[in-house]
Amino acid sequence: MKTIIYDTQQPDMVDMFHVERKNGAKPEPWFQVGTRFRELGIDIVTPGRFSGDMRNVDAVLFQNMPRELIAHRNLPIKRLGKRFFSNSFYYACIRNGLAKRLSVVLYEPEVVLPENYDTDLHKAFATVFTWSVRHLKRGRPYSPLLYLQPVSVDMEDFKAFSERKLLCNFSGNKSSSHPAELYSARVDLIRFMEQHAPEDFDHYGYGWDTSFSSWRGPVRDKLGVMASYRFNLAYENSSREKGYVTEKIFDTLNAKSVPIYWGAEDISDFVPASTYVDRRNFTSNQELLTYLQSMKEDEWQSYLKASDDFLQSPAYRKKFTPNAIVEQLRAGLSM
Repeated sequence: MKTIIYDTQQPDMVDMFHVERKNGAKPEPWFQVGTRFRELGIDIVTPGRFSGDMRNVDAVLFQNMPRELIAHRNLPIKRLGKRFFSNSFYYACIRNGLAKRLSVVLYEPEVVLPENYDTDLHKAFATVFTWSVRHLKRGRPYSPLLYLQPVSVDMEDFKAFSERKLLCNFSGNKSSSHPAELYSARVDLIRFMEQHAPEDFDHYGYGWDTSFSSWRGPVRDKLGVMASYRFNLAYENSSREKGYVTEKIFDTLNAKSVPIYWGAEDISDFVPASTYVDRRNFTSNQELLTYLQSMKEDEWQSYLKASDDFLQSPAYRKKFTPNAIVEQLRAGLSM
């Protein structure tokens, strides 16, 4: 059996490829990825699970740029030794002759992790997996990999239109000085709703405090809570990036809520415009709020119908679900 090691760079993470964790109503798609790989004769594991001879590993993937490489980016790889990487998984790969079998998955955008887009660092990898359209246009070593999503989510308790609150938001309290960041746009909307429609809005997540009157704390069952709202604020961390389509819009669709989307410039190339409210079509938060408050149930239901159709379609399943992600990885790794 061939072996791929996938380093999430999160040492405390449970082996996501072999342990089917439960997270509310949302399946664990990484477990499904691992299952599909094993069916193909490939064992994909996290570093903590691997116990064999590293020299026999067929491929290593890092989720985002290795921290050690970022810290010493100005030094040639051949000069990086134990004094830098004595406890480093990255260095262990180099030491065991895997330099030409290393790949990196650039999940985070430049707003979050600018080092992901240092093209000099990309030279350290045989394959650079990315959703970034601007990088994929350059050809090798860039290879497409979209954000993994579940095949489907069974929402057992569907709440009627009349039983739902208007709008919610799920996000951590973060910031960035990058010109394409959307963190501040989220905060603007939160503050606006707290002032103008507090009875219609709640928000959830880590890192906030009670100065935000609408904050309800973190929750374990994100989709279950989201299903109690007609709309969810699905702002990406970054705008202007083509191809950057994350779980934010898909979580909302799966929760049987309607996304208020702002993010990828080319979002309609990935998700039908009939499934979401495009924030770019509104000149202000007030205009958006007026639209949401005035929406009738039949129009809202039409968004949900379009969402259900999309989530069952090849356009979704052949791009974002576990089997699709496995094929994207195999193509990039030539396995």
